[in-house]
Amino acid sequence: MKRKLAILLAGTMIASTILAGCSSKEDDSANQVASGNVPDMSTALPGHVVEMMDADALAPVDDLIDDIGRDRFSKTALSEGEKEGECYSLPLYSHAQVMWYRKDLLEEAGLSVPKTWDEFAEAAKALTKDGVYGCSFPCGSSDLMATRFLNFYVRSGGGSLLTDDLKADLTSDLAIDGINYWLDI
Repeated sequence: MKRKLAILLAGTMIASTILAGCSSKEDDSANQVASGNVPDMSTALPGHVVEMMDADALAPVDDLIDDIGRDRFSKTALSEGEKEGECYSLPLYSHAQVMWYRKDLLEEAGLSVPKTWDEFAEAAKALTKDGVYGCSFPCGSSDLMATRFLNFYVRSGGGSLLTDDLKADLTSDLAIDGINYWLDI
């Protein structure tokens, strides 16, 4: 019988995956899941939780959530580890996601604070000059910021980067619009 891992602590923006009794490499967790030799509990990024749910490697933790008090958790945070009505992770923490702006640069350019994506794009383009970028965020291959900013765009349009069966969805019209939006800026 394959032993299942209980992900007790899953959080948005956890810096690395840490499995009890092993190193923090994602390859180690995949190997452990494949062999059935998993720790009793772990922490993981929400995306890793989805992968492990798809591999049928996790045990539901609804009883624990109910013992603690389901109302003590954000519904959105719980939904990141939910599949077919069962929760497979317990939120550890979350961050408020915000976009900062330079009021002084907007005022110098005669612009008001953007309230729509179109206004934001116009302001970003207008402010990009003389070695200053109107919009800047890290988008390296090992950084999640590109996904986070794409998610801002897609979620604000009522969409999701995940399908109903929790698969990545980067080909929806809204996701494609969002990718093109950020590339255009």
